[in-house]
Amino acid sequence: MGLLGAGALAGCVGAPGGADDAGAGDGGSGVGGFDGGTGDAGGVSIDGGAPVGDAGAGADAGAGADAGPSTGWAYERFQPAPEGRAWNVLHSHDTGEVTEAVIEDNWDRARSGSGTYPWRRASMEAAPDGRAAFTERLGVGDICEPIGLWSTIIAHDNSTTRYYHLRYHEWTTGHTRAWDASLDRYAGGKRHHLFGGRAWIARGYVESASSNLSVSRALGSTDGWGVNMMRPETSSGENYLRMLGSFATQTSSFGHTLSGERTLNPLGRWVTYDVVADLGTGGPRSGAYRTYMDGVLIAEANDIRPPQRSAAECLCVGWRIRNMVGGTPANAPIGEALTRHSGGFYLATA
Repeated sequence: MGLLGAGALAGCVGAPGGADDAGAGDGGSGVGGFDGGTGDAGGVSIDGGAPVGDAGAGADAGAGADAGPSTGWAYERFQPAPEGRAWNVLHSHDTGEVTEAVIEDNWDRARSGSGTYPWRRASMEAAPDGRAAFTERLGVGDICEPIGLWSTIIAHDNSTTRYYHLRYHEWTTGHTRAWDASLDRYAGGKRHHLFGGRAWIARGYVESASSNLSVSRALGSTDGWGVNMMRPETSSGENYLRMLGSFATQTSSFGHTLSGERTLNPLGRWVTYDVVADLGTGGPRSGAYRTYMDGVLIAEANDIRPPQRSAAECLCVGWRIRNMVGGTPANAPIGEALTRHSGGFYLATA
């Protein structure tokens, strides 16, 4: 398993502007931003090792379930692996690779236009149950500009495995209720992006000066795909789960909002979120994107081709943290104070 260390990506952490944050909120209108289980559900292995189950090796072994301290992270800490597949965990991190050093390095990095400092809302405060997390505190009237952070880039030929999976966990205390007067509606939010190759967000590859996922930085990839977790809001300002998928056959330049039920985000506890990308069998429309909340399928897009041309041109995988609120955050101030904890990030293939 080839790794490109997170330190090598410091030049693109939290940088302002650029194509990474161009596009629409909620997959539609607006500009300036996108918008303990068991181990027997197919088994889990660590970087190609034998599948392991509930007697895994420690709290953050990258797989296994409830071995180790009760406040530690494990892949199946709260939910079994999705879809009954034998997932191979390529990479994991308790706090999504957000650290004190990352926060300090970006503390004075202002967001052009709004003059806000996105990383100043972040800390390494543990969650209420003591688990490691990176934490964001949002007050009424705050502008939630994007926090941007690439994970370690994992060398992986996307033509060798069909399924890709990002699991993460979130504990939030409220809904953002961010009214955007320019759109006369509540604005949605964005979370994390699962990608392969050069990545693809909205209308193009993520390769601007600020995002900086060039061909060389994407380990020679000349194509890419990506799907972004979303938090749209109901007519009363409550957040629910959705995904914005980017793929070769999308009909909107902003990507495709996956269809599904409007299931509200549970509050006051850990919620397990799973993003699954099925790159298909090689046919023009044999792939799919799916998202799960606590093991329940919430939204999906079927009969798609995630890469623009070929999975063989996508030579790495990873995630990007993209927490923000609103298509244009300056137009959508937070309407309800809340605290949000994010932890237990896992990247896997099958």
